[in-house]
Amino acid sequence: MPGEMSKAGFRLTALGDGRALMEPGFGVNPGDPGRVIDAVLERLVSQHIRTLYYDLAAVEIIDSTYLGYLNRLARACRTVGVEMVCIHLRPATAFALAGLLSAPPEFSTSRGIEAEPRCPTSTGSS
Repeated sequence: MPGEMSKAGFRLTALGDGRALMEPGFGVNPGDPGRVIDAVLERLVSQHIRTLYYDLAAVEIIDSTYLGYLNRLARACRTVGVEMVCIHLRPATAFALAGLLSAPPEFSTSRGIEAEPRCPTSTGSS
């Protein structure tokens, strides 16, 4: 059910307008993300989600394993037409993330959930 913790260790809540909020729990294992990614994609497709907000408020630090997991999830989301936006990064989390990046991440970031759904850009530039 929407808003309940899944067996894969995350909560996914539909927000309307094709948007959803994902709140990872302690059951999410970034070192073995296959089960989580499969469960997330199944829910996104069944709920016709176009934008997934991934809440990092409870994540204190991002290491290379967690970054790899986020990039893999974002790529998987893109294959089903969903944009992944990481939100609520703590300052220390953002600092750690910046130190790990050698290329732009596969996901975008925002301070929080946007009031209006974003329109995709057609310029092709970043």
